[in-house]
Amino acid sequence: MQIQIQGVLEDVSIINQYSPPSTVVVSDSSDKSKEKSGDQKTLCRLAQNHEAARKSRLRKKAYVQQLESSRLKLTQLEQELQQAHQLV
Repeated sequence: MQIQIQGVLEDVSIINQYSPPSTVVVSDSSDKSKEKSGDQKTLCRLAQNHEAARKSRLRKKAYVQQLESSRLKLTQLEQELQQAHQLV
């Protein structure tokens, strides 16, 4: 662990040698509004994704119920057909 920290410190000192002595970053309100806009977009996308997932689960549930209903009808028809063959 000591070696890893020392290596990181050496990397930082090398970077500091080649970087300007001080850098000032100025951000205006438009940067913050872009961040808020991005956050709003993310929240909107998450809400849309949540709703789409909910609808997908409902469609899947309805589809599985329809398949189960069809299976029961086919089983019943198969039994009726077997009974009809036994009578012949």
